[in-house]
Amino acid sequence: MRAADLDGDGHPDLATANWGGDSLTVLLGDGTGHFRAARDLPLPTGSAPWGLAVADFDRDGLQDLAVSYSGAGAVAVYLNAGGGRFVEAAGSPWRVGKESLASPESNPFDLTVADLNADGLADLISADTRSHSVTVLCGDGRGGFQRTPQSLVMVGGAFPRRVLAGDFNGDRFPDLSTANEAGNISLLAGDGRGGLVPVPASPFFEPGAVHGLAWGDLDGDGRPDLVACGPAFGVTVTRNAALTRRTR
Repeated sequence: MRAADLDGDGHPDLATANWGGDSLTVLLGDGTGHFRAARDLPLPTGSAPWGLAVADFDRDGLQDLAVSYSGAGAVAVYLNAGGGRFVEAAGSPWRVGKESLASPESNPFDLTVADLNADGLADLISADTRSHSVTVLCGDGRGGFQRTPQSLVMVGGAFPRRVLAGDFNGDRFPDLSTANEAGNISLLAGDGRGGLVPVPASPFFEPGAVHGLAWGDLDGDGRPDLVACGPAFGVTVTRNAALTRRTR
């Protein structure tokens, strides 16, 4: 689920991708804590939508939605038509893996958004649970995307469950944190040109699968800290002193 002002009225709304029902639900808020359901957007049968991201992909001032199709190895983008209505972008969906849309070689699980190549446009980053990699789709500012030639292989043999963008080294370029089913948390530093370099100090290890990641300055030192959670270990905070010290 994601929260954003999807109808441009200044109040936060909610969007959720329904795995079992192959649909996208938008709930429009009135600013008082009440919501009304907009019309569900049907997604392709068997698409198994999972990851969801929000950004203004076509620069029209309205927040758009991106959905990862785990059942089809692809990422689709739905452009905001106003009033809680969305239409699929031309050319969507975009393949994530190295093979065709129907290939079982890809299974995109999570999505995050960042401007990795510093061109002022939103890019999409997908964690692929089958190829054990992170795939980058560079946005063109019109709702279109171009898959980069390479995927970034993640540390560890288990499938990646989460990917999250954040500037952890303070150079103002987006970086990525990734987590997989084995509890490996890896960091990839962005170079501002679309490239990502694994950080030598990672991966960190948790005693079980990581189900959630978040960045936040929890100790007030001006640097974002990494928060991970999972059913086996609860919540862990990794302080950003070079992201090596840990408290529980």
